[in-house]
Amino acid sequence: MTQVPPALGQQHKGPMVPLRRPATVVGAVLLMVPEFATWLVAGFAWLSVVARTPGDTGRIFWWILGAVIFALCMLVAYMAAIGAVQAWRGRSTRMKFPASFTVGLFTLSVINLLAHGRISYSPTQIVPLVVGAMAGVALFLIGTDSARAWFRQLH
Repeated sequence: MTQVPPALGQQHKGPMVPLRRPATVVGAVLLMVPEFATWLVAGFAWLSVVARTPGDTGRIFWWILGAVIFALCMLVAYMAAIGAVQAWRGRSTRMKFPASFTVGLFTLSVINLLAHGRISYSPTQIVPLVVGAMAGVALFLIGTDSARAWFRQLH
């Protein structure tokens, strides 16, 4: 890995800063792409479910709830995408929040499934489990020493 040498006549203090993007940052950003896509699809899927809700009783409540959940999904998708772009450029670790949110929901859903004894193989359970686990790995990768050095280089 190419590193920045100290200026001529100066002593080098601290760790050498990498000039190339570390593999941990590349991996974390690539793991955030499915998270972004999942939140984007989840928002539109929820609106589709709300639109197909039968009956007139409480329909306005369902549309308000649908709009709030859609807005939340779009916000998390936007933050995941912008955070991944900023991490790629070495500007900030803002992708930690959407990844933490996803891991938190993943943990709550697993605890709920285990508490009710409903955990079994189902294709609908695979996507949330895999995306939650990928977000957890992305959080781990962003916390490594090489990733922290990448983010410190511009500050």
